[in-house]
Amino acid sequence: MRYFGLFVGCMAKFVSGSIFTFNVYQGDIKSLFNYTQTEVELQSSLLNLGLGIGFIPGVLYDKFGPFWTSAAGLIVSVGSYMLLWSTTKFVPFYKNNSWLMGIYFLLCGLGSAFTYMVALNTNIMNFDKKYRGTIVGLLNSFIAGSPSVFVQIYLHVLTGSGGTKYANFLVFFAILFAVVGIMCMLFLRIYTDDFQDDTVKIIPDNESINGTNTVETCRKESHTGTEMNSISTSQDTSSSCCSNNNDELSDKDSMSLRQIVCNLDYHLFSWMFVFAAAIGLVFLNNLTTISKSVRLSQHDSVLLILIPISNAIVSFSLGFLSDVLKDKIPRMTLLLASCVLFTVSLLLAILKGSAFGVLVISTILCGASTGIIWTLSPTVMSERFCLQNIGRNWGMTILLAAVVGFGIQEIFGHLYDHQLAHAQGGNCFGLSCVRGGLIAGLVSGILSVLVCIIYMTKRRIQRFLAQKRRTES
Repeated sequence: MRYFGLFVGCMAKFVSGSIFTFNVYQGDIKSLFNYTQTEVELQSSLLNLGLGIGFIPGVLYDKFGPFWTSAAGLIVSVGSYMLLWSTTKFVPFYKNNSWLMGIYFLLCGLGSAFTYMVALNTNIMNFDKKYRGTIVGLLNSFIAGSPSVFVQIYLHVLTGSGGTKYANFLVFFAILFAVVGIMCMLFLRIYTDDFQDDTVKIIPDNESINGTNTVETCRKESHTGTEMNSISTSQDTSSSCCSNNNDELSDKDSMSLRQIVCNLDYHLFSWMFVFAAAIGLVFLNNLTTISKSVRLSQHDSVLLILIPISNAIVSFSLGFLSDVLKDKIPRMTLLLASCVLFTVSLLLAILKGSAFGVLVISTILCGASTGIIWTLSPTVMSERFCLQNIGRNWGMTILLAAVVGFGIQEIFGHLYDHQLAHAQGGNCFGLSCVRGGLIAGLVSGILSVLVCIIYMTKRRIQRFLAQKRRTES
């Protein structure tokens, strides 16, 4: 059943990738409702912010398990997409109330966060630590690759005018989330097998489910869909706990919210991800705006599938390779490489983005970097900062990423509208139209590199001091 749960998780991830298709229909939203670029950026930013409120479904998952988290995701996702569909029936009203549509997009993102968390957390817990990179990479490849499929459906399968096509797209997503939500409720459970003992024992929720030698069991809660049989903890205990300085928490089963908030390593690691992930979100959501500004919009059908395809390929291949080669190439080294690639991607777009070949290279680098950061970050976090609290810890991190991404997108929109106000004919052409927003993203990329280097240096010093103490003792 674990493998069927993995299949369901992949389908859930695939549907969750729908929120990354905003760039394909943002032009139709802009023309249908006569929005400014700032208003369009607001919709996109709130969509990402909704996904970033993963803290809520993360905590819900940790407390109630996959069944109720899936149920909540089904209700929020289907309801929000139907609310968005209703906006196409009341265009005059929503022309003057873009903020209300923004709330609907926020709810869409939140619904996707529920589905995302259920698929990720359940499958991380269901498989051995040595396969964790592969599992996360496989799941991430589905959420990364699905936008390329949805883009082709929007461009080549759906018919009608922009407004009609957009409305049908929203109904299509509502149906997909309903089907996947029901599948998650029925089939996603936490199964952990022990090959040494078949004993099953019910223990209170406040007791540990991990141990130092062999844990004879775990809890079975039919109302949450959480089922665990005996767990052999020959797996490294570092998969369940983390430390701050001297691995002082390595013998514990979990970290409290206060412990994680006071953990400097957690902050450094999280902010590295935040600054890097924000770049991917902003670049992806504004790709068609960039191509239009440099008069390359005729190539949108190509550009729009480059990020999902490169993201999906890198996610799966790197997830597997990071498991196989982690002793030779640490995951943090690969994460540092992704931060550098993000920065190089934006630098190329700022300097020579008007050349189609350069824009293609920049887009591919952004897609590959996105695959690395979104595959390895949750993997490292589950290994370093407690698997038992992965929903809460990872949820807080993607919330921060969404907030920073929201700020950068608003900067992008305001700077674009400022250039547009001085342009002739109501259109802004030239790299200067988007350069200001891209520079804001470049600053975020540089910060991600610096924070990653600080984190890696701090960890190296900690290991050196720990080794020195062991030698002296």
